[in-house]
Amino acid sequence: MLHRVPHSWTLALVLVGIVFSIGFTVSTQRVRSEQRRQAGMREVIANAQPVIAAIRAYAKQHGKPPESLESLKKPLPQPGPMAKNGWTYTPYDTSWTLAIAVNQGYTPHVTFSSLGNVLGVTHFS
Repeated sequence: MLHRVPHSWTLALVLVGIVFSIGFTVSTQRVRSEQRRQAGMREVIANAQPVIAAIRAYAKQHGKPPESLESLKKPLPQPGPMAKNGWTYTPYDTSWTLAIAVNQGYTPHVTFSSLGNVLGVTHFS
């Protein structure tokens, strides 16, 4: 003898299935976003290495960091697609900061990034 399931239980099971599917989809999208963000950060860090080396070499030769990246008088790599613009460089007396503003597509969940929408490197002599 078959036992008939009330419509309310059927509806509840369908709703649970829908909620589970939405949760799984959102979770998968967050994982993909985080993977994309990490890949973008690795690219920026790799592209920053020659810039950092050039700034350090200039500071060693002149006793202070350059006034601007143009003072290095050499072509520098761009940060990559993660950046809204190019490098943001700020010199101080004996230190400097190299940063980028990050495109929103790489930081859709700001809680994932303790740096917010700026990825930066600060150097102190």
